[in-house]
Amino acid sequence: FFFTQSPLLLLLRRGAVISIHSDDPAFFGGYLLSNYTACCQHLGLNHADVTALAQNSLAGAILSPQRRATYLAQIARYVAAHPTP
Repeated sequence: FFFTQSPLLLLLRRGAVISIHSDDPAFFGGYLLSNYTACCQHLGLNHADVTALAQNSLAGAILSPQRRATYLAQIARYVAAHPTP
């Protein structure tokens, strides 16, 4: 039900800064990888969408600019090493 009505993909592809998180996974059962997997399966996220979500997760994080740049570079290296299947 939720996924058929979710605007996540539309908003993401229109440039909204959206990210996927987990909230108290031990209580609610929504671990981060499970949340990403569910969104990929039910919304049809592609490689670029998942990359954008990972990058967006750093946009609102409380990090120094240097640490944010380090993590973004790690994402870029991973994406470069694992091209779209």
